[in-house]
Amino acid sequence: MTKPVVLIVGGGSGIGADAAKSLSNKGYDVAVMSSSGKGG
Repeated sequence: MTKPVVLIVGGGSGIGADAAKSLSNKGYDVAVMSSSGKGG
């Protein structure tokens, strides 16, 4: 079974960052794109 993957655009802070953290905690591999450079 493969691990689910999600790409979040604009996830450096706020709702996007919270969504990235939540999905990561649920077992997703998360990729974050952020123009501010805060995506990590």
